[in-house]
Amino acid sequence: MGTLAASRSASSLRSTFPNIKLALVVGICGGTPHYDGQHEIILGDVVISEGIVQYDFGRLLPGGTFHRKKTMPEDFGRPNAAIRSLLAKMKTKKTKNNLKGKIINYLEMMAGNLGDKSTQYPGISQDELFQPDYAHKHYKANVCSTCNHSEGARNVVCDNASDFTCKQLGCQKDNLIGRDRLKLAAEMGKPPTPMVHIGLVGSGNTVMKSGTDRDRIASQDKVIAFEMEGAGVWDVLPCMVIKGVCDYADSHKNKVWQEYAAATGAACMRAVLDLWTH
Repeated sequence: MGTLAASRSASSLRSTFPNIKLALVVGICGGTPHYDGQHEIILGDVVISEGIVQYDFGRLLPGGTFHRKKTMPEDFGRPNAAIRSLLAKMKTKKTKNNLKGKIINYLEMMAGNLGDKSTQYPGISQDELFQPDYAHKHYKANVCSTCNHSEGARNVVCDNASDFTCKQLGCQKDNLIGRDRLKLAAEMGKPPTPMVHIGLVGSGNTVMKSGTDRDRIASQDKVIAFEMEGAGVWDVLPCMVIKGVCDYADSHKNKVWQEYAAATGAACMRAVLDLWTH
């Protein structure tokens, strides 16, 4: 949708319903694979915002350097007291465990009601995280002159590469990064339970499809996910972003996880509403 369209929708909603106390922006997002040096995000997890960073709002300087604006009033303010109270409660170990259990229950309810595969876990083998600088491009010989002749510049990619899967392009598995939670789930023989992560969410009109830029912004601004609507709603309505992680915000992103991530995000939204008492 983008931040501008989201802002217009939120403004229209506020004019019709002026007493809204909590607006939930629910959907899918790209996740930061690791944050805080210890937390691991995998596909299907859910991210909840405690703040918004508009990562593509700033100044383009000579030489191509982008300087993001960070001074007030350009930064987004804190959530209101009621939302901060809810966030504090959700950060406790007891409530986090309760949320995980409720997400599973609501996923099972959706599966029963929908009767399709939209809530089905795509599979551990489908959760692939590549090295940040490993580009999604043609690696098979004599297929693409642009991709095949850019060995010295790994990020040079043809315009058509995004239309193909990693398997079709020949992306090499030895460039994958191992994930502890996926390894444990495989050993146990069952899908990993979606976890809830609370932190700053990057929001902008630019689709994040770069592992190196993802990690740079995540390191600079401490964001744990990237999406495209939250910044447009945040200053209009008392807001919380709840989104399922469908990709790693890199060039290898695809649509395989979108339905499942949308389902986990929706299940988490329902669990959060159970906690809302204002």
